[in-house]
Amino acid sequence: MQGSTELRTRTYARPVTAGVIAAALVGSGFTGAMAAEDPTETTAQLIADVAPNQGQVIAGTQQGGEITTGSADSLAVVPLDASQPIALGAPQNGGVQVHLPEEVSVADGKVASDGTVVYEATDGGADAAVQVLHDGSVRVQTITPDASGPHEFTYTFGAGAQLVETADGGVALVTETSDGNFSAAVLEDAWARDASGAEVASHYEIDGDALVQVIEPTSETAYPVVADPKWKWYAAAWSAKFNRSETRQLATAGGAGAMCGALGKMAPTLAVICGVYGGYIFSQASIANGNKACIAITATPPPLVFRYKDNDCV
Repeated sequence: MQGSTELRTRTYARPVTAGVIAAALVGSGFTGAMAAEDPTETTAQLIADVAPNQGQVIAGTQQGGEITTGSADSLAVVPLDASQPIALGAPQNGGVQVHLPEEVSVADGKVASDGTVVYEATDGGADAAVQVLHDGSVRVQTITPDASGPHEFTYTFGAGAQLVETADGGVALVTETSDGNFSAAVLEDAWARDASGAEVASHYEIDGDALVQVIEPTSETAYPVVADPKWKWYAAAWSAKFNRSETRQLATAGGAGAMCGALGKMAPTLAVICGVYGGYIFSQASIANGNKACIAITATPPPLVFRYKDNDCV
């Protein structure tokens, strides 16, 4: 795939508890087999058992076919209609939309007792599940049932969003707000776990405007396999968009040090980060200049620098 980028795989601690539903059943004298009769609870339980412990799952408020979690300024809206996108952030602050992957054919979502929204496969293929965590981040998970199931999952996004590589080699989804600033949903490293909780190799690739998660099982992999992109949305703070002549000036300043001096004059607030990310900003400005494009910088941690071409790039 064109423009691919591979992210590091981190090791996380597994959850200490087996999950809310199992505890409730044991406490009331029933067996864990009761939960297995409900595919929604079974999928939520599998995720609780094998997924990295990235925080508590939050149950939102269901209204009009949507599950809403968060505040007016920072929302996560998960639709039960599988054809509709998940919305991160508030539209007035440059929120973004994430569609369930193209490779899944699923029914409308159902809400498990722990707040997980589960979309069950209608074709015997992969299920999908969405969780909103306590810090406002969103996990969009796929569950591959066996070796014949899909092992690549393609995510697409709402209009106006673009995928960019961050300073540390990660990926973010950036949108421009109505006031000319930028907001971003930052993607954490790819992970996948098999039914025993063992790590399965996984990475992301950027294919045009789409993000593809690739899962690489081995002969030892125990199915089903749970895989996940986790998105953390950041509201727009301060940003700077540089036109062609400004981008050229930064690219030809004579190195990162000289570029930081020029950047400090153009956008003093951005000079604060230049000492750490100057080399990255300089390289992006150089690439943009060579392609007759421009750069924009936003202060989402870590700072995002990306190339663009539109009516402002003159």
